[in-house]
Amino acid sequence: MDNTPLTYRYTRKGELHRVTDTENRLLVADSFLVDNGMARAPERHAARFVNSCLFFADLKTSELARFWQLAMQQIPVGGLWFPRVEMAGPKKAPLLQIRIRPAPQLQSEARLAHGETRDRRRHPRHKGPDISLLDKQRQQIMAMGADEGILCTPGQYLLEGLFSSILWWENGTLCQTLPSKRVLPSITATLLREVAIKRHIPFAWRFRKWQELDGCETWVVNALHGIRRAINWPLAPWHTPAHTDRDDWQLALNQHALRPVASEYPL
Repeated sequence: MDNTPLTYRYTRKGELHRVTDTENRLLVADSFLVDNGMARAPERHAARFVNSCLFFADLKTSELARFWQLAMQQIPVGGLWFPRVEMAGPKKAPLLQIRIRPAPQLQSEARLAHGETRDRRRHPRHKGPDISLLDKQRQQIMAMGADEGILCTPGQYLLEGLFSSILWWENGTLCQTLPSKRVLPSITATLLREVAIKRHIPFAWRFRKWQELDGCETWVVNALHGIRRAINWPLAPWHTPAHTDRDDWQLALNQHALRPVASEYPL
C-alpha cells in the first residue's frame, strides 16, 4: 500500500479538490481511527473541530459543516485509516483540508515515560496549534524506547499524555485529571466514562502527582488506539499492575460509540 497521504482542500465554491501543496501551519486538527467506514463518535470529533475553528477564525458554522461532510465522503469505506481534518494557514484566511492517511499499527499496550515535566503548550484545550511542539517531544520520548510521554504541571501533578489522556484505577474507581486543568477535552476518555456509568463502575476526577500513581493500573487512551494498557519497563514513571480486562473494555467502547463516519448529523 502507498503510505503517502492524499490531501483534499475545500474551495470557496464549496467543493473539495485533491491538492499537492499541503498547508502545514496547523491551527486546528482532529484525527480518529476509521475501520471499514466506522469510527468512534465521529459526530463528537466534528463538534470539537468546529468549536475550535470558530475559536481561532471568523468562519461560518454552515461552511464548516459542509466541509466536514464532504471530507468524510473522501475516506475509503474499506480498510483501516487515520484521517486528519485540519484548519491551517493564517487565521485571517485559513484553509480547510483533510489528509487521508493509512492507519499505523494499532497497539494494546504502551510504554510510558516522563521525558519533560514542563508543559509548554499555548492552547492545551484545542487540538492543532501545538502538534508540532508535541511531535518534537514525542520523537525524544520514542528515542528513549517509549510509546508515549506524560505532561505535568510545574508542581509535578499529572495532566495527560502528549497525544493521549491518562486514566488510572484507584481501588476500583476509574480516575482522570480534572477537566478544569490544562487538558484537551478527550472524546475517547469521555466515552469511557460513559461506559463506566453503564457498567455501574465508579468514576472520579482527581489531581495527583505522577509519583502518587505508583501501584495504580494505568490506561493510555486516544482516538487511534482506544485503550492501551501502560506496562512496566525500565523507564516507566511508576509501577502499574494489570487487573482489568482491557480487551473487554475496548469491545464495550466500540459497541457504545462506533458509527458510520459519513453519516449526517447536526453541528
